[in-house]
Amino acid sequence: FRLDNASCVIYLPEDTEASAHDIPVEAATLARLLETVMGDRAGGDTLAPADDLPHDALPVTRRTSARGGSAEPFRRERLGCGAEICYRLDPAVPVAALAFTLKGGATGETAVNAGLATLTQMVQIKGTGKLDAETLHELLEGDGAALSPQADRDYGGMVLTGLADRLDQALDLTAQLIQAPSFLESEIAQERRLALEQLAAISDSPFQAAAVRLRELIYGNHPYGRPLVGTKGSLPGLRRDDLVARHRRMWTARNLQIVVSGDLDYDRLLPRLDDLLTGLPAGAATPDPDPGDARRPDGVEIARITKKQNQSVVLVAWPGPLSPAENRVPLMMLKEVLNGQSGRLFESLRNRRSLCYNTGTLSTAGFGPVSY
Repeated sequence: FRLDNASCVIYLPEDTEASAHDIPVEAATLARLLETVMGDRAGGDTLAPADDLPHDALPVTRRTSARGGSAEPFRRERLGCGAEICYRLDPAVPVAALAFTLKGGATGETAVNAGLATLTQMVQIKGTGKLDAETLHELLEGDGAALSPQADRDYGGMVLTGLADRLDQALDLTAQLIQAPSFLESEIAQERRLALEQLAAISDSPFQAAAVRLRELIYGNHPYGRPLVGTKGSLPGLRRDDLVARHRRMWTARNLQIVVSGDLDYDRLLPRLDDLLTGLPAGAATPDPDPGDARRPDGVEIARITKKQNQSVVLVAWPGPLSPAENRVPLMMLKEVLNGQSGRLFESLRNRRSLCYNTGTLSTAGFGPVSY
């Protein structure tokens, strides 16, 4: 922020007299105004270095004002509490992202408790101790941080993002949510209602309704064959005790992986995280999720959904690679070639032949059988 590098645009209502409102319209007047807030930094003087600030004010950020450079490769360690951490220094901008991830998302769910993993993660970030959801997230937002839940088929957790030099309170709050979430009945009821509304919206969408039916057709009564949010039959039966039991079972140190990237001082951050998470039970080393076998289609199977909507959707699926080493990279390349408005499918079927509005390919990934 230098006066000799500043540009200014002034936009006024019609017939407004700028001078009557002390609005500068000349360069010299604008310079005098800006000098009151920018001082004499016309020559590009840098801000005070972070080393001049109290040591306690910067427990996890790097104590330097220098920016730039390229990100380092990820390093991997195991904290004293038992959690695994992967981290790298990225000095490009003064922000940080921390993902707290657990093995085991919807894996292990049945038709009776489908949606339990997602509901647990959504409610977990809604309060801890005496802090309700509104107060908690106001504190986070006040420090320029945000916390969001993660819920997938084989993993779950939460992601914290924020300013690297203002993570103190955000880390404390995240650690409290990890170890002692409130699981308030009111929040459970609200998230259950939102999940049911999401299912209704899926049913009203031709593409999403077809995608859900296709999953049922491919996987049958399998965790991969149901919507992550659960079903109309399962959601009403999920109770607070179910969420608490799942949290106690999943959130153990040996089942937790932390991935961090940002402009941080890891000599300080790692001990800080270790200290914050000492309350987690150690637990046992967790194997990769095992969703079990999916149903095996007997030849070509077809399902049809009829709705009073002027739109048609056609989806086709078949088994994908069974392991990361089996045709995974060619599959990724094939998707890049086929997808997008410049992809082969879009160019051929829509642009040249006008046979459809949109087209493309999708794939699913997981520890169990997957489709393409």
